[in-house]
Amino acid sequence: MKVRIVGAGPSGSVAAISAMRSGHEAELHEEHARAGYPQHCSGLISKEGLGSLSDMLDYEPHVINRISCASFDFAGEKFEIRRKTDTAFVIDRAEFDAALAQKAEEEGARMFYGKRYLHTGGTGSWKPEAIIGADGALSATARHFNFPKIRKFAFTLKARAKIMSEEPHKVSLFYDNRNFPGFFGWLIPHDECEAEIGMGTTRQEHLAPGFRFLLKKLKPDSYEKPAGKVIPLHPREKTAGVFGRTNVLLAGDAAGHVKASSGGGVVFGTAGARLAGALAHSPSEYEAAWRREISRDMLAHRFLQGFFEIQPNPALALTAGISRRLGLDYLFSLHGNMDRPTRIFASALSKAFNSPGAANREGESIGAGKDAG
Repeated sequence: MKVRIVGAGPSGSVAAISAMRSGHEAELHEEHARAGYPQHCSGLISKEGLGSLSDMLDYEPHVINRISCASFDFAGEKFEIRRKTDTAFVIDRAEFDAALAQKAEEEGARMFYGKRYLHTGGTGSWKPEAIIGADGALSATARHFNFPKIRKFAFTLKARAKIMSEEPHKVSLFYDNRNFPGFFGWLIPHDECEAEIGMGTTRQEHLAPGFRFLLKKLKPDSYEKPAGKVIPLHPREKTAGVFGRTNVLLAGDAAGHVKASSGGGVVFGTAGARLAGALAHSPSEYEAAWRREISRDMLAHRFLQGFFEIQPNPALALTAGISRRLGLDYLFSLHGNMDRPTRIFASALSKAFNSPGAANREGESIGAGKDAG
């Protein structure tokens, strides 16, 4: 089957690789002159998420920092999770995206750069039997084929900044529904002297004032021009179908395959894209497969985002304090999974019931305070 993929971000490139490994032909269209540029996305990705792509790309050359600690500031009340090992990496996102696209080309995908793809016929005599739209939250593919609209978005601004980090392996997240309503602010160190700073909100009118507040709060020595991005917080009700004689599937941000609690799109996006490439011949199988594979965890992330969105700041602070006193920071330090929250308590419960005395030992450790472990 001839498969055309629109968009050479991680989801598009993974879809192309997956399609070819499944016996399809593939061509990949990217409107910019090079994949990954201009860079609009953050480079913080979980270790497990990057590991899921190890059969397609060695991510190590693109790592610029390793993260083992996360600080959560809930309206002034702090909650910290520390791990003994790295849980996430900060990568050079532009070069990572470009490397994935290069891998797709090396495996045989025909590449087309520098021109916006219009859904009108084929490229010469090459006419696609399937189209995979991996062209972002505001997908032209989804619009052209009249897929259901995404119901909810976050609007974000981020910038590279000169700012000192006392703990360069710790990311900081700031939940504040007065200044970042519906989402949060962040600081992601690249090293001791440089970091990405950014914020998001579900209310677009709060975007500019929210970023000004973040600058006032963090006081960077300098920062580059901010870049904006629209992030889907809900999947489309339908992401695949047959239109005439052409199968059309959506993947990545175009489908709404995003962790709503963080805005991250690489892990769920590429998981869906891998399925889209393999199942380009059967849109209905693809629809069922991605919902079976990732929809429960996506729902858990939407629940978290929605819960924090409706809390006034005093309730946010109370939530953090209660969580810390219950020892949830320690629980997450042992069993936390940035991508798959449904596995956290499954892992914890499994250890509790299968290890004699484990429950008591866990209780003793939790009572020792947030720095235990």
